[in-house]
Amino acid sequence: MKLLLRAGVLAFTMAGLASCGGGGGGDSSPSLTPDEGSNSGGSTGGGNSSGTTVRFGLPSGSGFDDGAMQASPDQLASGESATLFAAFVDENGLPDDTAAEVSFTSTCIASGQSTVNPTTVTNSNGSIETTYTANGCNIDDNVIATTQINGTTLSANVVIQASSEQGSGGTGGGNQNPDTDIRFGKFSGGQFNDGEIAANFTTLEPGDTVDLSVAFIDADGQPYSGAAEVSFTSTCISAGLSTISPATASNTNGLIQAEYSSINCNGEDNVIATASVDNTTLQATVVLTTEFNNQFGSFVGGRFENGLLRTSSSTLKTGETASLTVQLLDAQE
Repeated sequence: MKLLLRAGVLAFTMAGLASCGGGGGGDSSPSLTPDEGSNSGGSTGGGNSSGTTVRFGLPSGSGFDDGAMQASPDQLASGESATLFAAFVDENGLPDDTAAEVSFTSTCIASGQSTVNPTTVTNSNGSIETTYTANGCNIDDNVIATTQINGTTLSANVVIQASSEQGSGGTGGGNQNPDTDIRFGKFSGGQFNDGEIAANFTTLEPGDTVDLSVAFIDADGQPYSGAAEVSFTSTCISAGLSTISPATASNTNGLIQAEYSSINCNGEDNVIATASVDNTTLQATVVLTTEFNNQFGSFVGGRFENGLLRTSSSTLKTGETASLTVQLLDAQE
């Protein structure tokens, strides 16, 4: 979803009344006239040379990788599944909700040795997800997501290392990365869920802060304290619509913690934690949803105060006037 900031200035004259006999004059009704503005997100890496301002790819650090797609995890045994994720952004790096049908193909999908469900996904909030399941695929399978916007074809891809060996199935149990014994995810209900970030809540309003945590465990289920750098990113973080602190953290005791704050992010934001252990990339994700409601008030010191009416003077004598100002902060899908 994209944010549209509309600022309207409501000004009218307040005349003081004489202490005796009352004041005259007509009744002038206030009016609210929006002044269209625009958000300007942070600059993004790479560029889109496709002839459309919409870009299709993956947030990466402080930039955006056109043509990239995420698979979490990216190594599968037969019967195991991965979540595929890609994002749409506009020329300012903000989530773009232009309607687009995205389809997926690969060698193993075409041969029936892997499946995606759903097979076609519609962009509605600036990102798309589907589930890839390996069913006997035994190659490095290059999965390609393709869409068309305004007659221009956009694509993104990711390589999934698939093995025909029978796996545990699903993403909720067992190590999804056969090249390392270290697992990366969260504990939930006495079970360790690989590829998931823990959050104390997932539905936010602008200004809210969420506590995130992701854990490392070894083959015995014990905390892994080996050296590992963990970085966090998302579409809204890259666009400056949300912040995360720290953006990068070092593992020392098996638990990484960070705080995600939504500023003007609107809708779903897929937060990705990435680490490297034993030369293997580990990833975990969580989807945080910001519900951006209309607000009516004023900015004070750079912060919007809902319900606040500002006046040029709080003390008036008979015949004097004061200007009153109020603004409408409006989010549209």
